[in-house]
Formats: sequence, structure tokens, C-alpha cells
Amino acid sequence: MRNARDLVWIPMDPHFFWMTNNNRAVRVGPHEFGFGRKDRTFPAIFDSGTSVTLVPPTIFTPLMKKLNDATPNLTMWPQKKIFVTNDCKDYSKWPSVDLLIGDYWIEIHPKDYLIDATREKDKSACELGFMANTSEFWLLGDSFYRGYYLIHDEDNERLGVVPHATSVKRDVEMRRPGLKFENPDLMAGRWDKTYTLLETVGVVVGIVATIVVFVKWGYPAIRKCFDPSSASQPLLVINL
Repeated sequence: MRNARDLVWIPMDPHFFWMTNNNRAVRVGPHEFGFGRKDRTFPAIFDSGTSVTLVPPTIFTPLMKKLNDATPNLTMWPQKKIFVTNDCKDYSKWPSVDLLIGDYWIEIHPKDYLIDATREKDKSACELGFMANTSEFWLLGDSFYRGYYLIHDEDNERLGVVPHATSVKRDVEMRRPGLKFENPDLMAGRWDKTYTLLETVGVVVGIVATIVVFVKWGYPAIRKCFDPSSASQPLLVINL
């Protein structure tokens, strides 16, 4: 490891030394993004047997959009289940993608997630090491493990994280508890048009339903009240 004093211990779930339920946010370059609803989190599983990072499907597309927004002079496009680019020779042009696990930012560096996809290994085309998962949790594979020295401490239900000796990753960064996220909702704007449409449809349906109820029951009742022919006839009294 680069420096033993920089080793950080992150609590894992009881009986699951390889999983935490406490991914609270992501960061693309300098920009932080929460997950909308208050205290919403995603599980994260640490698995060296997976070659890429699997992203919860709810946030995969918004995350890729933020990554694309952060690289306006670069190109990336979807191909089947993964994004590809032909701009991957200079890692400094790409931002890191960080996950906030508990109170610690852990980094996925461009060197880790830009995977050379050419036979010649000339980096003229790369795959981005992110794919949508089939379930709502992170699966942190090799594209995350690269650059870190990790210690799975099953006895104490924790994960030790520190950059290894030749890593380009930053030291694990602690985020001060209680601070608000710069952008509270990664998915903001994703459903704005849908919500507006639903609100409009709801108002129209409500108006139509009110009119139908009034015409079917309200109007006849009012008309009956003011119709003299509908007045109750006096009872016939016969005196014997």
C-alpha cells in the first residue's frame, strides 16, 4: 500500500463483509449528486470477480449523462449494453467517478474505467467500464479494484481501503457529515415532462368526472327541487 496511515475502514453489513447498504451519493469530477429522496441509499457489493462496475439501473442513464456532460469535447455513445469512446488516450480529459460510501468518497479513476477495446492495444477505442445492473445495487468489480489495496475484515465486519504503492487514485477522502449535496437529485429532470403530462391529464380527468357527476345526479336533483309538478300531493282526508 502507498501509506498505511491512509488506510480507511468502512463498515460493512453484519454477516456480509463484502456488502454495504450505505452508498449515499455519486460525484462526477467536482460535482456531487444525491439520490433525490431524503436518506435514499443504494447497496454496494465489492466483487473482484466482476470485470466492470454494475450500476443500479435507476441511476445508470442519468450517471452516464452526467459523465457525458462533464466531457463536452469528447465523444461517447451507447453500443449494446455499454458505452464506448474513441477519446481514451489522455486520461486527464476524463473525470473520476466517486461513490460516497458512508462518509467516505472512494474513486473510480479514468485509468480504471476506460478499457482498451482494440486488438492492437493502441487505445483508439475504449469501453467505459460501467454497465446497468439488473437489480438496484452497485457491483464494484475490477474497474473499481484497480488502484486500491483492499482488506476484507470478516471478523470485524469492515472493509479496509487505501491506494496501493503505484496507484494514481487519490487518498480516500472523508466527507464532513451533515453537509448538503451540491445537486440533491441525480435523476432531476428525468421525469419532468412525464410529471407535467400526468398532472395535466389528472386535472382534465377531474374536470370531466365532475361534469359527469353533476349532469347525471346533481342537475336532476336541482331541477326536481324547483319543478312544481314534482311537489308532493296532499293526502286525501276522509271524515266519517
